[in-house]
Amino acid sequence: MSLRLTLLCLGLVVLAGVFLYSRGYFQTLFANRRKLRSTSVRKDSVLDVSSDSDDPMYAVEAPEATELEAWLDDDEPQFGRLHQVGEVEKPPVEKKVFAIRLVPEHDETFPAEALVLALRAAGLAHGELGIFHRVGADGSHAETFCAANLVEPGSFDLAKLHDSSYPGISLFMILPMRAKGLAVFDEMLAVGRGLADSLGGILLDESGSRLSVQRERYLREEVIEFERCHRTGAGQS
Repeated sequence: MSLRLTLLCLGLVVLAGVFLYSRGYFQTLFANRRKLRSTSVRKDSVLDVSSDSDDPMYAVEAPEATELEAWLDDDEPQFGRLHQVGEVEKPPVEKKVFAIRLVPEHDETFPAEALVLALRAAGLAHGELGIFHRVGADGSHAETFCAANLVEPGSFDLAKLHDSSYPGISLFMILPMRAKGLAVFDEMLAVGRGLADSLGGILLDESGSRLSVQRERYLREEVIEFERCHRTGAGQS
């Protein structure tokens, strides 16, 4: 009796195995086991480090040196560039032009040759940008004041003096400068008066009005105030 029962049980097991095999159960089970094993192998290789530490937070493969150098040398790093420590961009220096004009009192223009000779006699030399610059005591073009033609671009064509004329000139200075601005302004006024006397001209301010004593004083005060503010600003920066 027991033998028959045993054989019946074995028969049922065989039948169940054949049924499951026909449904693909064992193929799926073995495939999942192989996938799980391969995943564990890849994970172990990533976390494998040469150090003695067992902490997984240190188990990240370091990038190759060539990759790191390429990242550092990249013109557009992924996280942007750092500013140079202590590098401060200085604000632009404010500049101011002080100018007076010399124009003929009776005629419409100055003869070019006579004007150039008068400028040279007053200590100005033809130079950069084709305009005249005040020459310093050492013979160099000191940072003082200049004379430009009233007609744009303001240059003087020395090759055409005999058949040319100019409607006037502008004497101007630009602050700040290394020299004392007030002394340069007074010198510019003195040269302008001398040119007016020798050429038969009159002096005007920058707006075209006749240069009066009151206007001269106002311009001098502007020069003084500008230099005072510039010194104060330079001392605070």
